[in-house]
Amino acid sequence: MKSDPVNLAVRLESAAKQYGVYIIVSKNTLKMCHNRFQTQKPDTIKFVGKTEPVVVYKLIGEKGNLDHAFKVLLPLYTKNRIIL
Repeated sequence: MKSDPVNLAVRLESAAKQYGVYIIVSKNTLKMCHNRFQTQKPDTIKFVGKTEPVVVYKLIGEKGNLDHAFKVLLPLYTKNRIIL
């Protein structure tokens, strides 16, 4: 269905607020830009009307352009699952 990606995008935009970020992306979007942007896998969301849960990733920033604090905190987040 052509409207399904647009519907998902609207739902992701709304869900991002719950993670305290402006942008979360689905696995399909991440496939297209994974080598350009740094992300974190925060959660899997089950949306009403969807049969499968959606894995979502927090967009952190452009790779190679992260400030020092993120470079230090990202490995800790991954190791200890600290919510940033």
